[in-house]
Amino acid sequence: MTAAAPHLEVRDLVAGYTPDVPILRGMNLSVRTGEIVTVLGPNGAGKSTLIKAIAGLVPVRSGSIQVRGQSIVGLPTHKLVGAGVAYVPQVDNIFTRLSVQENLEIGGMATPAELPQRIGEMYALFPDLARLRRLAAGKLSGGQRQMVAVA
Repeated sequence: MTAAAPHLEVRDLVAGYTPDVPILRGMNLSVRTGEIVTVLGPNGAGKSTLIKAIAGLVPVRSGSIQVRGQSIVGLPTHKLVGAGVAYVPQVDNIFTRLSVQENLEIGGMATPAELPQRIGEMYALFPDLARLRRLAAGKLSGGQRQMVAVA
């Protein structure tokens, strides 16, 4: 029996914020569909740099990043979203003046035909958000804001 191909595969990745200072030097990562992976390490080890490189926010100097066997290095944001790649920053990750519903609508603009179904799925996943859908997202607790960002 052969193992399923990785959903996300990072090979020999060299990436960093400036050309002369690579933060990641030969990073490898393989994530299969349905797998949950945690990246652990001390401050400054490159965890955030790895995630940001995958999301296209940090320049990749060499190596490869593939989603479902297709290279995503250098793709514009709308193509990354289409490939299923999203990045949720730790802070400043929602539109605080907009309602929960409006935040979800903005998040789903890439696939407008699927928007009502996807928002319904998010409300089923995060029932608090369904109850608070008309509330300005800036009035939510920190945990509820994270739910909006992930949704």
